[in-house]
Amino acid sequence: MSFRTIDKKVAVVIDNGEIIGYGYGTFDLSKKNKSYIRKNEKLFYIEEMYVVKNKRNLGVGIKLFQFLEEYAKTNGANIIELNAVSKDYNKLLNFYIKKLNMYFLSAYLYKKI
Repeated sequence: MSFRTIDKKVAVVIDNGEIIGYGYGTFDLSKKNKSYIRKNEKLFYIEEMYVVKNKRNLGVGIKLFQFLEEYAKTNGANIIELNAVSKDYNKLLNFYIKKLNMYFLSAYLYKKI
C-alpha cells in the first residue's frame, strides 16, 4: 500500500496497483477568531475522504487521515477541519473522535417529513 499526493492537495491510497481510497482538501486562513482557532491561523479543510467498502475497517482510513494530517503539518497548518457525513453516526463518531482524536464541535441534523 502506498500514498501519493496529486496537485499537492489530493492523496490516493494504492494497493496492488488499484486505488482503494482518496482524500482531498484545501489550505485556508481562519477568517475570524473562534473558540478553537485564531484569526489568520493556517488550517487544512478535508473536503472528502473515501475508502472502498471492501477495504474499510482495516485501518486504511486511519492511515489516510494520518497521511493528510502529516501533509497539513508539513505545509504549516495547525488545525484540521472537516464535515463528516454518515447514516451511522455511532461509527462516524467512533472513527473521528475515538480513533483519530478529533473534537466534536457541532452537528447538522435533519428530519424527513
